[in-house]
Amino acid sequence: MKCTSIVANFLIVGSISASRSASGAIWTEVGDAGDHTNPQVTQGIGNLTQIVGSIGDLATNDGTDAFLFAYGGAPGAVDFTATLQPPTTIELAILLYRFQSGNAVFIASSEAGNPSHLTLNDLPPGQYIAELNASSGQGLDPPYTIDLSGPQEPGGFLFAQSPLATPEPMSLTIWTALGAALVFLRRRRERI
Repeated sequence: MKCTSIVANFLIVGSISASRSASGAIWTEVGDAGDHTNPQVTQGIGNLTQIVGSIGDLATNDGTDAFLFAYGGAPGAVDFTATLQPPTTIELAILLYRFQSGNAVFIASSEAGNPSHLTLNDLPPGQYIAELNASSGQGLDPPYTIDLSGPQEPGGFLFAQSPLATPEPMSLTIWTALGAALVFLRRRRERI
């Protein structure tokens, strides 16, 4: 009975660890993201919930950043919210494109504002590009966040590419301990 409760405890701890790793993740802009013809490819595991970066020097007309991500096709409303930090008089617009056969096909755009919101219903599964456009040539390089909200796993917002999965050290410890407990139980059962 006691050995069974040890195995049950390992399973509970393992499921808690797995549920924590399935939570949302943030993509941070690397360098300067391009526009919808050359978007930055998001990479990670799990649901993508936020993109952070800086818009670029608006005095040099670099007011556009675009990011490629995947959507699993879960039904329901999806919302994109872009905000400059700290709030400024610069206005943002969010443009959404479907990435098909190497081409960006325009779907919808938001009204310019800060923050700026774009809500759509029932996106089909596939790869998409979220492009952020900023107005004004004030010579600023303001940081921004793009919040992605909507249905979660298995069909919500996902990274465009997933790197090879590497188990967390704690997960390896749990599975090793679980295996040892099962071997112990089997040997104990054989002795009886």
